[in-house]
Amino acid sequence: MTQLFPVPGCRLVRVVRDGPTAITLVAEATRDHARCPTCRAVSTSVHSRYRRRPANLPASGEAIRLHLEVRRFYCRDPACPRKTFAERFPKLLARYAQRTRRLAEAQARTGLALGGQPAARLLAHLAMPSSATTLLRTIRRMPLQKPPRPYVVGVDDWALRKGRTYGSFVVDPERRRPLDLLPDRSAETWAAWLRRELQIRLVARDRSAEDARGTTLGAPVAVQVADRWHLLLNTREMIERWLARAHPRLKLLPPTMAPRLSTQRIRAYPRAPAETLARAAAVGRCGLLPVW
Repeated sequence: MTQLFPVPGCRLVRVVRDGPTAITLVAEATRDHARCPTCRAVSTSVHSRYRRRPANLPASGEAIRLHLEVRRFYCRDPACPRKTFAERFPKLLARYAQRTRRLAEAQARTGLALGGQPAARLLAHLAMPSSATTLLRTIRRMPLQKPPRPYVVGVDDWALRKGRTYGSFVVDPERRRPLDLLPDRSAETWAAWLRRELQIRLVARDRSAEDARGTTLGAPVAVQVADRWHLLLNTREMIERWLARAHPRLKLLPPTMAPRLSTQRIRAYPRAPAETLARAAAVGRCGLLPVW
């Protein structure tokens, strides 16, 4: 039964069928002692008991109602300002929480995937009801995942005040996300940033000499490449230089006489099949002789 309805840090006292689509679990802590949250002293003196009823994950489409027997202990440390304290279940639910951690995580992930209102409508059918406001509040409390460290970075300049003050911005081209903003365009600042990221193996940059020198100083083993925009820019400038040199020679070529094409038509364009059928149907409705 414990494997069917796992309750971390607790043992099941009894399982009661509560209606056709709900099951009530009565559980209590497995330990006979608790630790004071203020002075960290261990106590086995029970002061009183009360019951918490947090919402829990459903099982096989049935709602699970958890009744948790909580004990309040005396703190026997005379120097501790707390006289009594309640035992806690850190793996099961947070302090003052009205739902278990696993239920909150399942609701938050559903909200992340669908959004507030659609997730609230779906969770009502999955025996995990929640409002859109609660879902959004739960999503905001979720810790941000630490992104993986990049192996490829791109660097370019940005204007804090155009024509006067410039800095550098660093991006992750593989994940298409910004990484950092640097206060200036100096090679020393860029090299110092690269020295903190020793895993960098490829740097995409423009034709700035400062970026090239900073990359050489900060990541000498990294391969330096031109980004996509500057590849197109280099190609365009190369074609322009070639055309500028070839244009005087092209003007010296003798003119060629192109064959004249007659633009006068002798007969009309043929009608489309759909237009022909539509015209014949209109003539038939009016009882007129077709004129082609």
